Amino acid sequence: MTSLLQVLKYGLALLVLSFFIGGYSALFLYILELVTDFRTENISIIFLLPLAGAFIAWTYHKYGNEVDAGNLVFKEVFSGKRKNVPFAMYPLVLVGTWLTHLFGGSAGREGTALQMGAAVASQWSKLDSWWKSHQDILMVIGVSGGFASVFGTPLAGAVFALEYLRRKDVHHPVLIITAFISAFLSNAACNIWGIHHSIYDVQPFDSLNQNTIFHLLIIGVAGSIAGWLYLKMGSVFKETFTHFFKNKMLRAFVGGLFIIAVVLLLNTDRHIGLGVPFIQSSFLQSSPPQDWLIKLLLTAFTLAAGFRGGEVTPLFYIGATMASAFGFYYPDELSILAAAGFVSVFAYVTKTPIACFLMAIELFGVSHGLTSGISLFVVSLITWKR
Repeated sequence: MTSLLQVLKYGLALLVLSFFIGGYSALFLYILELVTDFRTENISIIFLLPLAGAFIAWTYHKYGNEVDAGNLVFKEVFSGKRKNVPFAMYPLVLVGTWLTHLFGGSAGREGTALQMGAAVASQWSKLDSWWKSHQDILMVIGVSGGFASVFGTPLAGAVFALEYLRRKDVHHPVLIITAFISAFLSNAACNIWGIHHSIYDVQPFDSLNQNTIFHLLIIGVAGSIAGWLYLKMGSVFKETFTHFFKNKMLRAFVGGLFIIAVVLLLNTDRHIGLGVPFIQSSFLQSSPPQDWLIKLLLTAFTLAAGFRGGEVTPLFYIGATMASAFGFYYPDELSILAAAGFVSVFAYVTKTPIACFLMAIELFGVSHGLTSGISLFVVSLITWKR
């Protein structure tokens, strides 16, 4: 009887939480699209970015200082070091991300989706004492559901949760089943609200040759270097900010001023926000060779300054545009290289090559997924002991 009751509790939690996570993701993406469109049409709003950054920093200091560590919080919950994810994480990261994108920060949406999903799922443990000792299941529900519903990639979302939330018993059948059910249900719940995920127009190809395979191997190495550089610059920027600006509000204010200066100096807004249109265009025409590096530095700087948002979409931007720049020399391989670069940088930073392989298949189709797998194999070798 006890086992049957636990199964019923488990099933109810999956259904309810997946529905809410998918719904919250739909709301998040809908508002995110609105604020992005508004900023694009009213670019002068970026001059308020320093004030927005100071406000975000103040809200975290006032209401959510304990959740300022971001993804580390639910990793600690998953490992048993922390009891649950504070619910304050949900509204803080949600509104903070909207403000970051509205006023012109360079950030993504994945971090928000994961933290939001984890915060929502973790609250379930307050309803029943049995769940307090099964926080690992709740974290898998939150992470897989959040990732899958934001990107529209349930297979990648499920495997990402299992790869990202590493623990010795992560291969337990219950966790695996939980990850896949939550990913598919959350993605379906998000789609019910009419949310359309980004579509990438990949060019078909018939067969591979030795030159293309060699270039894909190069993309794997280049993507790993770009991923290492992103992590390094993020660390350097954060240490620099911490050293010179002890006050987090002042830190974000100054960071906002710097981002405005970069946009004015370059005379373009292509490197702020998500940058999805420029990712999409990288599959169709060669990207400027400096694009990926500017986006890399600006994203690392934005997040280090204290603005909110994820880093996955910017990593897609960095990888796709970097690989697309090779298309100037190899135009026949442009779509293949851009797809491989798209997932390679992300795979290096998060150490989730299997999830990235599945994502490539879901986003670009089986043929481009397999070619991207060549680059991802190189990335997996490089990150093996990182």
